[in-house]
Amino acid sequence: MGNSRKSIIYTVVSFLALLLLTVTSYGQWTPWAMVGRGAASDTVWNEFNPATVGTYMALSNGDQTATKTSNICSRASTTIAPSTGKRYIECRSVVGAIGITNTIKTFSFSSGNSTLVNSCSANPTYYIYFVLFNTDISLYDQTGLLGTWAIGTYASGDTAMFAMDFVNGALYVGWDGLWKKNSSGVTGDPTSGASRTGAIYTWTPDGRQYEFVVGGSGLPEYYTENSGQDPWVYGLPDTTYTGIYISP
Repeated sequence: MGNSRKSIIYTVVSFLALLLLTVTSYGQWTPWAMVGRGAASDTVWNEFNPATVGTYMALSNGDQTATKTSNICSRASTTIAPSTGKRYIECRSVVGAIGITNTIKTFSFSSGNSTLVNSCSANPTYYIYFVLFNTDISLYDQTGLLGTWAIGTYASGDTAMFAMDFVNGALYVGWDGLWKKNSSGVTGDPTSGASRTGAIYTWTPDGRQYEFVVGGSGLPEYYTENSGQDPWVYGLPDTTYTGIYISP
């Protein structure tokens, strides 16, 4: 009888622990749906960093949303700068009260944001910076302008997709569920591995780190990043990719 009672108690306690893990929101616990993505329950997720947010950027939504409050240059960077594996992040950008549907969008990946916070001219050792304007993209890195080409309209409210392949040294960019073409007109394929098919930017893997940065000059708007702490809009390119997080 004693063993039977212990077994019942153990079953009840186990069920309650599972229920708690399932229903608890985004505090110290990882939601149950995320555990299936390979993340541990004590996962630290990527988010915008309050310590490196620009003067004219305000954070909200658990630091997942950065709102640009002025057309003066100001930026916000994320807390984690990965350098290994294959990482995926989504970001939804919405223009503010001015209400223009197509405007300048700026995204970048930077090796350090200390000089980027309130400047649109100073940059760190390594960075990938691109400007989306109407149907064109202009791509820059630490050496200067790399090119401008037609890539398709990025409208207010679209969700951008970024696949960072640190194994092969490649960045792929897309939105609306479609990977975009590079300057050679080749459609991006984040699953292409060493061939880096259609990558918008490539580099020789050397251990460099890239954190995600939003903002710049232009109209007020807000950006909401998702590194995997929320359900994906479009999802990982394949099973070799993960979101951006640290599992202690």
